[in-house]
Amino acid sequence: MRRLLKHVEGQVSSDGIAVTGLGKVGVAVVLVFLVGVGGYWVFQQLQKSQVPPLVGVSRAEAEKQLTRAHLVLGGFREEESGEPKGTVLRTEPGIGSNLAYGTGVTLVLAKPVEQPAPQIGIAQLKAGTAGLPQLPGRGAGPHVDVRVIPAPAGPVSRRTLPPATRPIGTSPPESSQPPVPPVPEVWLDEGSAETAPESPDCQSGLLTVVTQRVSMSGPGALTFQWVGSDGTTTPAETREIGAASTTVVRGEWRRTGLPGDTLTGWRRLAILSPKQLTGDPLTDDHVCPQPAT
Repeated sequence: MRRLLKHVEGQVSSDGIAVTGLGKVGVAVVLVFLVGVGGYWVFQQLQKSQVPPLVGVSRAEAEKQLTRAHLVLGGFREEESGEPKGTVLRTEPGIGSNLAYGTGVTLVLAKPVEQPAPQIGIAQLKAGTAGLPQLPGRGAGPHVDVRVIPAPAGPVSRRTLPPATRPIGTSPPESSQPPVPPVPEVWLDEGSAETAPESPDCQSGLLTVVTQRVSMSGPGALTFQWVGSDGTTTPAETREIGAASTTVVRGEWRRTGLPGDTLTGWRRLAILSPKQLTGDPLTDDHVCPQPAT
């Protein structure tokens, strides 16, 4: 900077114009401004990214690639195409476009081609009647051969329908069938899993009791079963609930192990009807004690 100022001072002085201190400051300000503008332009060029090749990928994968390229999804629209639904057909701006960080890119996604409903015209009707016999003396055109079947000889039995028992203008009788009750709501409250006090040792089969509180908003049949972390399930049970209430469902769970083993796992209640619902896992970790010495 000093060398440049001296050079400018020498050039100006050679022309007979004296460069004062204020002139030096003005020259410095101009140079600083030019350097700042150039640096900002370089910074903007470094903060750009190219639109990645997204044609043929799904929308989810396209969003991931845009994020890695420091771009965002600006929107999407669908066009009919033979490609699978949701496949990227093209981007706006196009692939390889230089965009500033954070710029939105629009995706054009594929959707199934709508098939028009078949329409039957006069040509199809004519083609469908081709080959039918022509009626003599009536010009061209198909006809239908109608044959009269004679009635059988002898008396014909007739069945007389009974007269209507409901006067005309009256409403039909109400159905005698009882109304179908609505399906009650079901929800699960707290549950627990505890080792039974009378349980034998681990080698003989540790007994764990699991309980779950179940509430219903009305009467109905409650069908349930217990599902274990080891993939086992208990037989389904059904309990009749007479009114809106909360009932406790109980189950048993046996595990075996050796002294020093830690028995882990869980049981959860699965409601099968009147609505399907699954409870939280009820865990009971137990350390098998060492035999007394």
